[in-house]
Amino acid sequence: MTRNSASQLLGSFFRGETPFEETKELLGHASTGIPDLFISWFAEQTEADKRVVANVLAESVIEAGDLDKNLPQACFLMVDIARSHPLSIPPEIVTKVEQLFRNRGNIRTWLNDEEGDSDRRKDFRSRWRFALALWNFLWVVGSPVAEESFETFTNQAKDPHFARSIELAKSFPRSKRM
Repeated sequence: MTRNSASQLLGSFFRGETPFEETKELLGHASTGIPDLFISWFAEQTEADKRVVANVLAESVIEAGDLDKNLPQACFLMVDIARSHPLSIPPEIVTKVEQLFRNRGNIRTWLNDEEGDSDRRKDFRSRWRFALALWNFLWVVGSPVAEESFETFTNQAKDPHFARSIELAKSFPRSKRM
């Protein structure tokens, strides 16, 4: 699988197109099963193809790209892949996410973000929910940066939902990857 075909497949998933057209049938509460459809498909791919798809997805989350329209869902899908197929996550992707967490400007932005009526107008990458998804990713893959940043987020986050969400996320088991 090429990077281009992986990108097209990810786009097809978020649009509910072949081979993911079944996602269009999952409405309301049933829509929570949509990521499971992708994970089932992902599990059937070769290890090399899994790494390509995981890499393209993660890079699209980290940097602006074709999946920005579905960025929140892409973030959560990235975490699901890391949790269910940790060996498919390239080490360089973990390093890139760690670098985002070592950037004081990012940390300050995420710590100061509070939920509000204007959230839909904010860049998702500047919101604490983006930081939470990335933190979950780092926690699941066993990165020490998740542990290092935990106290900062739980003690200094302006939005109490952010602090509680990270505390809850820490209760999930870590991968045996690292």
